[in-house]
Amino acid sequence: NDFRSLAPWLLPRLLCCVEWGERAEAAAVARLLDDWPISLPVESALELLDYAYADATVRSFAVRCLQKISDEDLLLYLLQLVQALKHEPYLMCDLSVFLLQRAFKNMIIGHYLFWHLR
Repeated sequence: NDFRSLAPWLLPRLLCCVEWGERAEAAAVARLLDDWPISLPVESALELLDYAYADATVRSFAVRCLQKISDEDLLLYLLQLVQALKHEPYLMCDLSVFLLQRAFKNMIIGHYLFWHLR
């Protein structure tokens, strides 16, 4: 518990140690993420959207951590987030829903999202 609150940004390092082929370990990670504070820095959340973390629970957690960023910060990371869509196994995923919701709320984000997706 103390580790999660004192150093939440170390989550990607912890997840590198997981044997994803072992169902018990993957289930333990899902339980761990339920209790992990949703306060990762944007850079750590982006890291969890890399191809190395294909687990849907991990990717969903990363998107939940991104929910709080401002529109200005989202514009800074928008291209990387669009690139992260390539690593999603399905088109309808938490990341695409998040990007579309933010694009509908802010016309500038929508404009840049459109051109990054082209």
